Amino acid sequence: MAALIHRLVTQPDLLHSTSESELIRAVHFAVIAASITVQRAGADLPTTKDVHAALQAQSGVTAKETLR
Repeated sequence: MAALIHRLVTQPDLLHSTSESELIRAVHFAVIAASITVQRAGADLPTTKDVHAALQAQSGVTAKETLR
């Protein structure tokens, strides 16, 4: 949830001018952040850099693409 809020804070127009693919990317970012969180002892929250690294490792998506 925090990752999705992060996307909305850093991209305030996300909900107003968002295509379906942009919403899917935002939710995917949040899902990856949640999956990292539950894998760590003590529910240690991931940094944005951690999420970008996981996205890139998973599918070759670059940090720049996840921020669009």
